[in-house]
Amino acid sequence: MIDWIEIFILYIQGEKPSYIAAKTGVEFSEIASRIKKEKWVQKREFLREKMEGLFEKKLERLAKKAFEQLEDILSDETASSTSKMQAAKTIIDIAGLKKDKKEPPKEVSYEVYINRKSVKCK
Repeated sequence: MIDWIEIFILYIQGEKPSYIAAKTGVEFSEIASRIKKEKWVQKREFLREKMEGLFEKKLERLAKKAFEQLEDILSDETASSTSKMQAAKTIIDIAGLKKDKKEPPKEVSYEVYINRKSVKCK
């Protein structure tokens, strides 16, 4: 019996159908047919886009929180000038990170659950 869930998981993790066929012993043409029939390409892209969107939202929240905390330091009259200088440097670093890292690196991984199984994806 073919474990199509395992094959689907391998596919959304980024494995090529030829690799999946070799690993599972299922004919390449059968896997390719299932991919097309069940629109796995679209499902994989949807998951990838969703995870990238979540990554960007989380980055935005973290940057906002960091800016608020750093702003508190800069506006605190009792804070030392060293603390204020460090806060200013950190703001510059975060601003650069936020600007340059809006798109996740190529090797981003994420976790989804399929039939209550945790699946790591590339």
